[in-house]
Amino acid sequence: MKNLYDFYFQSHFQRLNNLSEQGYDRSARYYRSYYENLLPRDKQSAILDAGCGLGQFIHFLQKEGYTNYYGIDLASDHVAICKRRGYPVEIADIFEFLQNKKQTFDLVAANDVLEHIPKTRTMEFLAVIFHALKDNGTILLKVPNMSNPFGLMDRYQDFTHEVGFTEFSLSEVLAMAGFKDIQIKGAAYPVISLQSAIGKIAEQSLYAMLRFLFHMQGHAVPRIMDKDLIGKAIKKQL
Repeated sequence: MKNLYDFYFQSHFQRLNNLSEQGYDRSARYYRSYYENLLPRDKQSAILDAGCGLGQFIHFLQKEGYTNYYGIDLASDHVAICKRRGYPVEIADIFEFLQNKKQTFDLVAANDVLEHIPKTRTMEFLAVIFHALKDNGTILLKVPNMSNPFGLMDRYQDFTHEVGFTEFSLSEVLAMAGFKDIQIKGAAYPVISLQSAIGKIAEQSLYAMLRFLFHMQGHAVPRIMDKDLIGKAIKKQL
């Protein structure tokens, strides 16, 4: 799998990301709408951005005043771009990187990462993060939502995607990994223009119709139908 990530930026990631300063600021606005009430209050909290990509989450952390963060990623092109922006990052496999990092971090964030982990290693992935968190530390996850009507597009637009999640399965794996106080919410995009406001109205109308159809067909009705899911959970030792 690591060889795939040697070409990940050129083959896929580049066309999805705006590398201008305006692009980074736009990403920060999205992250703020997702995470503003979920981050630690202490701006010096030790934060790991696991799968930091092009550094958009680190850019957001900087703008929010956080000072003690570090990023890792498998893709060398991603790390090179982050370093050019002055971010503290390195090329690393999360399983190896966290092996000797017991109770090191207050927060581990993995944005658009868990879906890339083979299903056979999902629990191991969550276990190494659990091990690396301090007591009462937080894990934050963002993954594509398979209950979204366009979820299959997100699932299969990227060859490196291995697993899809709903609010039910994401909560399930976090609980199985020993995390407590699990919260799952939708990553709804912020309304920043007339176009996005109109889109939001159309989106909610579609979701209402789909929930009705889920109910009529006897399926569990998803509470969350936004494009992505946000999972937050706490490491609590008994």
